[in-house]
Amino acid sequence: MPNKKHDDNKRDVFGRDLSYFLSSLPTLSHLKAIDPYSQELESGYTPFHIILREGYLQKSFKLFKHWKEEIEYLSHKYGGHVLNQTDREGLTPLELYNVELRRKMIRYPRSLSYSVDYIPSIEWDDKPQDIPWYEKTNFLAIPHNKADYDALNEMGGTHLLTIGSNIHSQLGTGTKDNRKKFFQLDINQIIKNQGNTTSSHRKRSIKFKDIYMMRYHSIFTTTNNEIYVCGNAARGRLGNGTTTKDEITYSKIFHLNNTSLICLVTSDHHTLLLDDQSDVYSWGWNGYSQLGYSTKVPEETILENICAPIPKRISFLENKHIVKIACSKVHSCAVSKDNVVYIWGLNLGQMGNAKPSHPTSKSITYKSHTGYIVANPIVINMSHLTIEQVICTEFVTFIRSQGNTLHVLTNYSTKTFRVPLPRARTFQEIDVFNHFTPREISSNVIDMKCSNSFGNNVSFLYECGRIGSINIKNDSENIWSKLPNTLPISLTWTPNYEFRKCLDFQVGSNGNLLLCTIAGEVFTNNGPNTPFEKMYSNKLVSGRSIKVACDSSMGSIAIIKEEEINLNVITSESDITHYFGRYSAIRTATNEQEIRKHATTDNADGNFDVVFVNKKTGEPILNCHKLILNTCAPRFMQIMRNGEEYSIPNNDAITFHLESKPEATEWYISTDVSEGSNSFLQKFIHYIYTDEKPRDQRTSISLLNIVDDYSYSTSKLSSRLQLLFSKMMTTKIDDSRFLPDLTIVLKNSKIHAHSLILSTMSRFFSSCSRREWSHINEHEKKFIELRHIKEQYFLPIVKYAYGFTFDEIFSNYSNDKNTETLQFLLDVLEIADELCIEPLKVYLEKTILEHINGESVISIYINSIRWNCKLLSHTCSFYICTHVGVLFSKENFELINQYFHNEHWHLLESDLEQLKSSSLEPISSLLTWYKDGNTKWIELFENNLETFNEKFMSVEKPFNPVFDLRAPRISKLNNRRRSSAIGTIPTRKYSHPSRDNKILPETSTTASSLQPPTAWNDYTITDKDSSAIEETEEEFVTVVKRSKRKVSTSTQPISTPPQIIESREATVEIVIHENPDLAKDALPSLLESKSTKPLTPTENNIPAGKRPIQFKKNTQKERRKHVTVEDIEKETPRPIWGATSLSQVNQRRKSTTSKKNTSLPSLLESQKADFKNKNKNKNKSIKNNENKPPTKSHTEFVSHGNFGGIPPYISRPSSSTNMNENGTSDSSKDLVTKLEEKVAAQEFEKWFTEESLRIQNNLKKKRS
Repeated sequence: MPNKKHDDNKRDVFGRDLSYFLSSLPTLSHLKAIDPYSQELESGYTPFHIILREGYLQKSFKLFKHWKEEIEYLSHKYGGHVLNQTDREGLTPLELYNVELRRKMIRYPRSLSYSVDYIPSIEWDDKPQDIPWYEKTNFLAIPHNKADYDALNEMGGTHLLTIGSNIHSQLGTGTKDNRKKFFQLDINQIIKNQGNTTSSHRKRSIKFKDIYMMRYHSIFTTTNNEIYVCGNAARGRLGNGTTTKDEITYSKIFHLNNTSLICLVTSDHHTLLLDDQSDVYSWGWNGYSQLGYSTKVPEETILENICAPIPKRISFLENKHIVKIACSKVHSCAVSKDNVVYIWGLNLGQMGNAKPSHPTSKSITYKSHTGYIVANPIVINMSHLTIEQVICTEFVTFIRSQGNTLHVLTNYSTKTFRVPLPRARTFQEIDVFNHFTPREISSNVIDMKCSNSFGNNVSFLYECGRIGSINIKNDSENIWSKLPNTLPISLTWTPNYEFRKCLDFQVGSNGNLLLCTIAGEVFTNNGPNTPFEKMYSNKLVSGRSIKVACDSSMGSIAIIKEEEINLNVITSESDITHYFGRYSAIRTATNEQEIRKHATTDNADGNFDVVFVNKKTGEPILNCHKLILNTCAPRFMQIMRNGEEYSIPNNDAITFHLESKPEATEWYISTDVSEGSNSFLQKFIHYIYTDEKPRDQRTSISLLNIVDDYSYSTSKLSSRLQLLFSKMMTTKIDDSRFLPDLTIVLKNSKIHAHSLILSTMSRFFSSCSRREWSHINEHEKKFIELRHIKEQYFLPIVKYAYGFTFDEIFSNYSNDKNTETLQFLLDVLEIADELCIEPLKVYLEKTILEHINGESVISIYINSIRWNCKLLSHTCSFYICTHVGVLFSKENFELINQYFHNEHWHLLESDLEQLKSSSLEPISSLLTWYKDGNTKWIELFENNLETFNEKFMSVEKPFNPVFDLRAPRISKLNNRRRSSAIGTIPTRKYSHPSRDNKILPETSTTASSLQPPTAWNDYTITDKDSSAIEETEEEFVTVVKRSKRKVSTSTQPISTPPQIIESREATVEIVIHENPDLAKDALPSLLESKSTKPLTPTENNIPAGKRPIQFKKNTQKERRKHVTVEDIEKETPRPIWGATSLSQVNQRRKSTTSKKNTSLPSLLESQKADFKNKNKNKNKSIKNNENKPPTKSHTEFVSHGNFGGIPPYISRPSSSTNMNENGTSDSSKDLVTKLEEKVAAQEFEKWFTEESLRIQNNLKKKRS
């Protein structure tokens, strides 16, 4: 909770409070003093709006952590999740962050790379107009022109999400269980399951292209023209050759080898496919010849089993240049390039031709309608039009042509309509000559959807991003004959922001919509004229949704999401000769003097064990290694071991002889010294380490004689070392002197290797060699203990050292993008960093980049910082900055809280600043007050508000800021279910002045005023308020009904502020008290009775703070509770739990509840009458009720539930006498006098108890 040491009601001249200033400053101090639900008066920004807008990511998470640990359990009292609070523009903090990021981001990272010294560098694109669209999509850029829209539509996605009904296995989850949470499928899982052997680079380019969700099955296509299906196999709808075996996971059924997929359409029972050769294929149910060809089945076959379970080409459409196709359950349609329409199947009037004059033998009854089968297509020539889209339903065929013209084929006729731009119901035409009007909104229709059998609820997507629908109350085949030529299209979706323009949508048969925006958000509604709700899921926090699909009832939903980051990371393939080349005298020396110095260098620097010496003087000439020399020239080494002298043929001047014993550790090989022999020896040693052949022919011939012919012509050092590794692993090395001389002791095994190779490829092993290795065992063998490493993670290190390529090392892992593979790569990355193998680290960084998504990015980012992987950490940082919602997801909260340190946050915020940096950034930073560290803003605000105000308002030219304290506009996008309460003020997403939704009078705040308007103090939390705390501990919400009476308001100034219960926890039920000084004509009663004569004591005798406004509950007519003055005087003002007023007389009544007791209250409790001011009330009652029949004084009651299972009881009438309408005693009118009232009371008690317990159980489940 906010720190109570600070004054929460204190605001400056511009209506900003302490939470605003603490949020604006970049420091992390006083986080607990920030009220997460407070709002600034002008913009309605909450602290999270401000913090995220400024890019303080660490501060936002710290504040979110504080809210989650201390306030979240009370969030239902404050208005819901703190990140769902909206400002006056209707934007949540995360939406405002994305808007600001897109607005300020004027450059994009083009590439990331390492320098020679492994210093990371980022190359930036500073010209937005020259930046390719695919680079912008990494940062969720929104399209601004048709080319960008088309690219976004064709981009494809990496993930498929499904949710909803799964009784036919149409979700592809592997089971038939319904899904309440999204099931996510990665495209690489599909590729792996199908045994695809495509290369790794090719696989990364394969994505989901389109998704079709139907009632019994679903189909998706990929960018490489493959088709996958799952669901119920009956009627052959899957096209996999069977009608009995269902597919519970997606399986491939059709692949266009030499052609491309243009279009695919499907109904609940059959599917049509169009390729780029204008060939049309179909499969599925063929009961009405809708497949376009006959299927051979036995005569006794029932209608449902007439099908074709394998795709087959439609012959009568060949050479027709088909460009568009469509289908319904009973018929199909195709359109040629010349705008000729072909329709076939069951004709129920949707083919546009005249109805037959008499029934035929082919007449069929379908859903109480008579039709006949059309096996040969009906041809409709529309060559004078330009057809843009065709849609088929069971009783209607829609043909949309250019110019927003809609042709409707239904009821055996064709009708033509104009599709106008949808307008809001409150839209009024204005005189464009007298009013400024913006440029005309585009009314061009770009898409159309319909799933209703009669064509009702057909919806249109416009180029401006709007959606309009035709909603007719009753479905019938005659609805289109009653419509005017200009269709009455109602506005269904209005993009109030550019990023809310619709990208793709689907419509249910009842008119409910499912859509995704160009920013990747997904919205749904429950039908016409119902508000949209944004779909929230941890799997939708990251990435961008680009395609949506659902069945006609919207019971099953599918979403294609793009989540891949395609930053260009430049790395170089590791070359083993780069590391072994340092042993070459030619590469490391630039002159003859340095070559001689290289020859005389201590052997410890290179661990040389072969020294070439001058035959005459014995001086060293060059050094090398026996292991490398043996792999390249085994014949030469064998001659040396035999003690023979080796002479190079055709060059008798160069001879070699081993002067040491063959079993000696170091060999000294003598050679003749001359200018030619020295040059040849240098080139020979250089070749065995670098694979670089000499350029002159004579040296090449001599070198060919000393090495193996095969090795010289084709073999390289890497392949020779790989062969050595294979022999080492199979123990097939013949010469024991070349066996591995090093043992690495691992966690669960041992690995043998050559110390020379490991020390050359790793600085870690090189440092061990300088220390002459850390351990020598009893057999005088070198060994190193790495007991924290498993063999499966160390083996890739050894393979890399022996010259294997990266693709060969990770051939079994590079193509799998699952959690196990990612963990393996991270473990190897950790070892590569520990052993200082930089090339392997760089390759692993680039490989792990392909695994980045919303679920893994936090783990990868933590590991990249820990293991000093700069390219990987920058890529993760850019991803998190673009999808900042991952910082607040439930799955990542504990990881971030435990492992994120200042280094992690600093990189995130610095990369975010780089994305938003511009040439004006230095100037803008000077103009921002909260970046001025020389002023102690908080101290000045708390101690001297007048001086603080002078910092923002000129003393010479002051003005009076006026804030509109009316409720900010509530967006139609309801993010959660509203609470149902009676006698309460509806809670909303805003924190302060707008929670009560009352129209408050406009007030002005001057520079001298130190207190904000009263409305901002109505819901502050005081230490004395204990009632709210009690209710919070019980965690109980009353089950009551809203009053149908409208709340009356007043626009006149209120002289005395109304008394408000100051408790934010009590927002579930707030009692509103009247102002006794306010005239009744200025502030009428919330629910005013028609009768002016009260049955309770006069208002003047009851304190203003104890007059609760009554709310009528129409469903309980016979139960009332009588309130007496004695009981009112005993009560203290507090929110009423479950209080309702059930009045059926024409008098105004007051009610209140008793204090909460440990025992259950009586269902009908007698209350004593008030005798104060008896005579005054008597005269007033008589005056107001002249010429009226006497009315009975009924008793009202409020139930608090029967939790103990004890039957409800009726209390005895009070001994005190009730006052009748004439002010006299009437003992005959007791509390309950009729049996019907007793029975009704017991029934209500039982219902209330069951309903209350149900609500409490639901609340507990949600919190758990």
